[in-house]
Amino acid sequence: TFQVCNPNRISQQKDCLVYSVGSNGKAEFEKAVMEEIGNHCEIHTFDPVSYNRRNGDFNEALAPYSKFHNWGLGTEDQARKNSMYKTIKKTMAELGHTGKTIDIFKIDCEWCEWFTWREWLTVDMRQILVETHNAPMPNARVSISVNHILCMYPFSKTSWSFFFKDFFFNLHDHGFVIFSKEANYDNGAGCVEYAFIKLSTEFFINSTTYAKTV
Repeated sequence: TFQVCNPNRISQQKDCLVYSVGSNGKAEFEKAVMEEIGNHCEIHTFDPVSYNRRNGDFNEALAPYSKFHNWGLGTEDQARKNSMYKTIKKTMAELGHTGKTIDIFKIDCEWCEWFTWREWLTVDMRQILVETHNAPMPNARVSISVNHILCMYPFSKTSWSFFFKDFFFNLHDHGFVIFSKEANYDNGAGCVEYAFIKLSTEFFINSTTYAKTV
């Protein structure tokens, strides 16, 4: 279950913008945002799949709470090769959100987090709720087969580690700190839900960032 930091504060904002990447036809997160934070929140849900037998039509399931978009979040290279994926900047531009703040960015996209996280840092987000798939090793390298990953994301083996490296270090250096962490035991704790909130790095001891210390 994803945790949101200080939902009461968001509820008192004039408006709020929520992106939910990865749906599988489930609407629990969007429903909770609408009911517990407020219906002033503009919620958008993204998934390259739009139907499954368990949850039916995703658009119908999400309609009471969110606007469903039938595409996934991808890298620039992936978006060029497959129209079912768009970058975060392209997504925001198409929805008229360029320059706006994403108050809550929830992403559970079956490994795409390891390839798209650098682009998250190019737009203004206040909270990132992410499920990482297969517990990250040091420097956020993951203990799954490289060949398995390459089947989903066709990068060369010489470049795949670039996307995994320094996931947590770079989020920290951009002001994101972890306020919640919970293992998903449904799959043997192979996935972990992290919740980050963005602070000014002036809150860090002596403005410490990893870029200054490595």
